[in-house]
Amino acid sequence: MQKVSTLLKAAQKDQNPAFYLFQNGLRAPLFQLEALARIYTSTGPDKKKFRKIQEKFKALEDVLGSIDYFNAFGKEFSKDKRIPENVKFYFFDKEAETISKLNKLLNSKGWLNGKQLKRINSSLEKTDWKSKGEQHKRLLKFYRAEIEEIMNFAKKGKVTFTDVESGIHEFRRKLRWLSIYAQALQGCIKLVDIEQERLDLKSYLTDSVLNSSYNTLPPVEDKIMHPLVLSKYGFFALSWIIEQLGMLKDRGLGLLALAEAVKETEGAKNSKGVVQAKKYLGNKAPSLDAVIDEANSITKQFFKDKILKTLLK
Repeated sequence: MQKVSTLLKAAQKDQNPAFYLFQNGLRAPLFQLEALARIYTSTGPDKKKFRKIQEKFKALEDVLGSIDYFNAFGKEFSKDKRIPENVKFYFFDKEAETISKLNKLLNSKGWLNGKQLKRINSSLEKTDWKSKGEQHKRLLKFYRAEIEEIMNFAKKGKVTFTDVESGIHEFRRKLRWLSIYAQALQGCIKLVDIEQERLDLKSYLTDSVLNSSYNTLPPVEDKIMHPLVLSKYGFFALSWIIEQLGMLKDRGLGLLALAEAVKETEGAKNSKGVVQAKKYLGNKAPSLDAVIDEANSITKQFFKDKILKTLLK
């Protein structure tokens, strides 16, 4: 909340507060606040209150996500001379439109003037929090349930991907919460180093994973509380698949985003939009089938290695 407050105060001085907040990383602390609200919505206390708080954070984060989407693909396609200018401008127009939407939200909901944060902080101060011991029991139950939900999701065949958006993107989103919870629960999570797991999961321990700031958790706050204990290398393997699925998702969504721009600017129908987008990209055009096949392959191996099953110690 302090990070969000600092960013909002700085944004007040900017001519375009929404774009300032996008550029200066408001989305990261919002994700963490949303994660905490998700936990308390499930574990209590006052589930109804935290559901409302979660919805407020999510509304901001969703619009920032849309800005990121149009900004990223706009930059990616801007230098490609094969893509017509009107198609390129589609992304910048949509980005500007979404930034305007966020500016309106910031003002109408009292984010920019600090009133929304004041209301949330006041609500938090009035919360009848459970004891650390009781809250920890509930947290342990919650995290185990989240893991089991993903494993059941896989057993039902829903991670045999056939689509980039509803398949790869949706599954990655579920996995990513397990990582965000650990970051947001500052001082409540401990990663344990088990040598045999390091050897078994060696293929997941890439430089990008080992050097990721997301995998360095704050020190345990209170040892008497008995922190939630996770496998260090299982957590790193989780980070690896989130990273890999993210890259695959972006490759697939890039083509689909360009196809949508073609549809909107050139009046092409669904299938023709994809065909035309592939023509514009030439040999840079990704194969959606190849993206989905690779996502299926690494996900199958991830479950074969039983990483989620042994993540919680």
